[in-house]
Amino acid sequence: MLWFQQLINNLDRDLQHAIRVEGKMDLGSVSNYDEVKDSIMEKVLKEWHGILDRHYLMVEACESNTVSEEDYNDLGRAGLGSCLLGGLPNWLVAYAARLVRFINFERTKLPEEILKHNLEEKRKYFSYICLEVENSDVEVQAEGVYNQRLQNLAVTLDKVVKNFRVRYVMRCIFGDPRKAPPPLEKLSPEEIVSFL
Repeated sequence: MLWFQQLINNLDRDLQHAIRVEGKMDLGSVSNYDEVKDSIMEKVLKEWHGILDRHYLMVEACESNTVSEEDYNDLGRAGLGSCLLGGLPNWLVAYAARLVRFINFERTKLPEEILKHNLEEKRKYFSYICLEVENSDVEVQAEGVYNQRLQNLAVTLDKVVKNFRVRYVMRCIFGDPRKAPPPLEKLSPEEIVSFL
């Protein structure tokens, strides 16, 4: 999938040529993937997961600083297991679980948005559109976005675990990287007053 995605990057010109030459949109549904990523994913993010929502996930994970059974189950279903999560502080594992929950939620919202976008685009070029084929294409595209999100999360977590400098600093400061405190801390009322 990654190889194929790289192959189709920035192929709008080729897409238009393929439509004219082939007379069908099969290539377009795949080539449209990058455009889908940019416009539709941003729309879903803005509507369902704005900047405050993203910050809330981090605050919630830092405040709890524990990993629940549900967190481990969600991470496991997403393919993120102990090999990847071992050595990470609890707040970071909890944050990853919250991100996985959003990725799962986004997976349910994307098909509808992608279908709207694809139908809008294809109506410019075709008078007949087979909804059965479109629904199938939409599911493939949404699954591709879902897989890419999970891969990006896994790569990011892997870099945190394996990055020598991060581990070295965490080990020097905290002894065990897993004991690193959350980057955010809720202040007590007394601390708030003294800060003001």
